[in-house]
Amino acid sequence: VDRRRPALGIERDLPVPDDEAPEAEHSRLQRKGGVKKRGSTLDCLPLLQTGSNGQEAKPAGKLHRKCGSSVMEPIAQIQRLHKAQVVVLGDDRVLGRLVQAYYSLRKRESRRAYLTPRLKVQFYYVPLMEEQPSSCPMEESALADQTEPCELAAYLGRVDPWYESNVNTLCHMIPKLATMPSTPSKTSVSDMFIMDVIAYYVRLGLQPIYFQVYTVKLFFTNEGLEPAEDIFLVELQVTLEEFDPSRDNLLMKKKTTVEVPGTDITLMYKKVLLSNREKEETASLRSTGLVMKAVPSNETEDLVCLNVNTAEIVKTANLSGRSYSLVTNKIRTRNIKMQSTDQKSFTVCLDKDSRRVYKNVTGIEVFPCLEPSYCLQKTRARRISLPGDEDVGLAKYLPKSLLLPINTFAGITQ
Repeated sequence: VDRRRPALGIERDLPVPDDEAPEAEHSRLQRKGGVKKRGSTLDCLPLLQTGSNGQEAKPAGKLHRKCGSSVMEPIAQIQRLHKAQVVVLGDDRVLGRLVQAYYSLRKRESRRAYLTPRLKVQFYYVPLMEEQPSSCPMEESALADQTEPCELAAYLGRVDPWYESNVNTLCHMIPKLATMPSTPSKTSVSDMFIMDVIAYYVRLGLQPIYFQVYTVKLFFTNEGLEPAEDIFLVELQVTLEEFDPSRDNLLMKKKTTVEVPGTDITLMYKKVLLSNREKEETASLRSTGLVMKAVPSNETEDLVCLNVNTAEIVKTANLSGRSYSLVTNKIRTRNIKMQSTDQKSFTVCLDKDSRRVYKNVTGIEVFPCLEPSYCLQKTRARRISLPGDEDVGLAKYLPKSLLLPINTFAGITQ
């Protein structure tokens, strides 16, 4: 038997001649340590773009309705296998918690896209209003009359008549049906009616309206605490002190020492003009509180604008003596900073939710919330490029602001 070719076909079971040792050593299988290949940032671009609900790369101006496509077409068309239709029932407090969950999902997907390539998420909103809603505990302030529990639904009803006639009619109906005595016949009929209306809304509500999400940064009295960040969708309310108009009578007559209600604050903001330009402004005033509205009060106003209503204390003098009147001022801006000048703390409530209240606050900063995928790509680009405000790399192809899409029947009809 030839020693170089074993008859049984089992290699290397016999000694190998010296002249063939290098060839046998070369043919021997060798295994090296495995290296996990990381997907490039370019491969994640289609997922990040499609996960932003088809928004334009740099949304500017009015963001009422989805129109057009992205500035940069996705490199590979992603076919989603499923559709997730999320129906939310409740008032503005529930929408605030929805935004928090949506932001957490977008933040997780920006690092590792898992659900985005498989799901197309659509949001549907059905408002519910109780007879005596339990809102933020600061409702006794001077600006409490401007608060209603379902402001976003009221705006959707103004811009979309179909939404007003089909969905907003359930606002008071569902709570009443829940408290009615149950009978087998009436319960089945009412349940079928509600299910039919919601199914009709989900089936035909195909036009999304995008709402800007805002970030608030809070600074506390204790300097040892790190500033906190949170987001809101509908409203931010600030109470500078426990203001009671019946206790603190604004009409002070001939008193040597007059206690003026409120706190001295400083506002720094960029005022939005009619030409859509911004102008930096600084104002110092004495106020008892302010309310920031992210949802327009009428359908003609821009959605990407923050309406700030301040309750200002104005000192006046007349023949009967010194008096103080309460004046409400309105500011239109996109970014605003507020600081208490006399170091008095105040309380902040987000989206009228009593579970989202921050106390012992001395300053806040409010600005549009950025899309997590944009922030991630911009942070990566700063490591390899020169510092600056310009977007480089993939950051310039991604949507900058985080928007919450809510499907309606016709979108903005005006």
